[in-house]
Amino acid sequence: MDFYRAVLEAIEAPEWHGYSPDALNDSIVFGGINGREPPYGLLIVGLRSSDVAREIQLVRETLAGGRVEFRAQRGMDAEVSIRVEGQQEVV
Repeated sequence: MDFYRAVLEAIEAPEWHGYSPDALNDSIVFGGINGREPPYGLLIVGLRSSDVAREIQLVRETLAGGRVEFRAQRGMDAEVSIRVEGQQEVV
């Protein structure tokens, strides 16, 4: 939950925003919900939990799929990257 709280705070999400990969996809990729809109560059610092690492990977995969769908529907990209300190992988 700390991961989601931090992301939602960073993107200025409304209080009612959900805490799931799908909820992040809806608001980050498809937009119109948060106080901040893409491009997003999220850097995760101090990751020490394998459970959180798995959740971040699930969010990355969900956002990557959402971006494909967004490009197909709208002909443009929603620029989003998630990087974990010390790793090179991004969405």
